[in-house]
Amino acid sequence: MENEKNCYNCGHFTPYYFRYKIDKFIKINNVGHCSCPQIFKYQFNKIIKNQLPCECWYPVEEDIEKYKMSIFDKIDNIHMQLNCIASFLEENADIISPKND
Repeated sequence: MENEKNCYNCGHFTPYYFRYKIDKFIKINNVGHCSCPQIFKYQFNKIIKNQLPCECWYPVEEDIEKYKMSIFDKIDNIHMQLNCIASFLEENADIISPKND
């Protein structure tokens, strides 16, 4: 049943959460909305009632992989920027360092 195509395992499905504690949120099972711009609310209600996927369905795992890759890309960008800053500081150490007279 977990591998079935339905709204709840679609990449467009945005689940709802409730606050359990100040810093903890818990996902409410099978409650949320469709964030696909091609599906209107009345269509979503009909689709979700019948537990069927729509023509815009795609696996949520694709979103998770894209998110992970975007994090790795951002970390790589930060690493490159820090290397540039470090090389700049090394090249200009005599100009930047305070001189004690």
